[in-house]
Amino acid sequence: MNKKLFAIIPSLLALFLNSNVCSAMTLNLEQSIQLALENNQTIEQTIEDRIKAKWGLSEARRNSGVTFSWSVSAMRIGGKAYESARRNHEQYGTPAYKSEFSNSFNVSMPLYTGGNLEGSIESARYGLNASDLLVESSMQQIRYQTTEAYYQVLQCLALVNVRQEAVNTLQEHLNKVTIQYEEGITAKSDVLSSQVRLASEQQSLVTAENNYYKSTATLKNIIGFPQEGDLEIDDNLTYEKYDLSLKYCTDYALENRPDYLAAQYAVKSAEAEVKSTRSGTLPQVSATVGKSMTSEGANFKEDHSGEWSAGIRAQWNIFDNGITSAKVEQSKSALRKAKSAEKKAKDDILLEVNAAFLDLKAAETNIKTTQSAIAIAKEDYEIAQLRYTEGIDTNLAVMDAQEKLTEAQNNYYNALYTYYISKSQLDKAIGVPLNIDVQLYTQAEQEGKTSDQALEVAKLEKQNTLVDKPETK
Repeated sequence: MNKKLFAIIPSLLALFLNSNVCSAMTLNLEQSIQLALENNQTIEQTIEDRIKAKWGLSEARRNSGVTFSWSVSAMRIGGKAYESARRNHEQYGTPAYKSEFSNSFNVSMPLYTGGNLEGSIESARYGLNASDLLVESSMQQIRYQTTEAYYQVLQCLALVNVRQEAVNTLQEHLNKVTIQYEEGITAKSDVLSSQVRLASEQQSLVTAENNYYKSTATLKNIIGFPQEGDLEIDDNLTYEKYDLSLKYCTDYALENRPDYLAAQYAVKSAEAEVKSTRSGTLPQVSATVGKSMTSEGANFKEDHSGEWSAGIRAQWNIFDNGITSAKVEQSKSALRKAKSAEKKAKDDILLEVNAAFLDLKAAETNIKTTQSAIAIAKEDYEIAQLRYTEGIDTNLAVMDAQEKLTEAQNNYYNALYTYYISKSQLDKAIGVPLNIDVQLYTQAEQEGKTSDQALEVAKLEKQNTLVDKPETK
């Protein structure tokens, strides 16, 4: 798995990758997620972990094959055994030492390792499967972070509009009160209170604008967009109700959360590692073929030994002072840890799904409530305005009605965007697939397909969301 797995959007990337261009870019949610997937460092790290695991499996498999070794030595030998050579050296100038050159070649292949090689291969294979799923998990996490940041930008922008509308309304009201004061209809205190309320709302507008700028900066950071660039999002969300049961969400999560399935593969990998370490108590058998060549001098045509060997070599560590036993206990401890991690992952998923589901339902209820509240608050404000104009009610009543209207509008947009963020949380909590269908992946793996083959079988043509799946109804 690498970046080619992602569907590239050429026009976006061409603009984005040009660091000298900081003109405005308008993105929708899908494009924002795409950029985040392309530029996130966490995904790159999990991909590198997967590459490492793949080479680890390659190493484990190659240990069961044929190996070829070559050793060469060039020795100068002297001492008492060469005393006559020393005397000849003093008399005739001949060497006072012996020169010996040798080459040894050996070919070997393991025949029986007591399950060591088989266990190592199995452990590495399951480790690679876990890495595949963790890549998908990291991608789903980035999708959620991007979606949350995207909706927060929309939420903050909506709240800016609410505050701006409130400022405009209060300014219009202040203008009317000022005219009435100049005509002697109202008191000076009404003008002053209207000015104070307007100033307060202007401060709230500044705060709302600041929150919008900060949320936009967060989104830029997640998708890798330059902070100095102008980023705009063009999206109008409308409330769309859909029904889900908590049981369905829970069952779906336990079957499709890639990090949970990765934890299960980690347990299988640890179990295979236990089998591998136990092989230290069993004999090791290998087939070997060897050839040695020795000569006095560098002329290998004069092979003095002519030695060769072919046969089977067996080795059995009958007593290793408890080293194998210690290794087995270490692997058992690692297995218990993996099982504990799997159980914790399950508990965390159940909690996460339950919390996201409840947040979604609460936001759904709040949307309906706040929609009604806005209609009531608008009517109340219009009545307060009319009564004040006719001299029946006070300016304070108008201010209170306007404040309640602004509060109702704020509550509505908070509920609306909390609803969409909660939907994104639920997508992430239950493991809605993004790049691969983990069920198809595990099925292909169980059928004996390699990691690459399983990824190809499970690859999705497009990104999914919870509402794309008809079975969720």
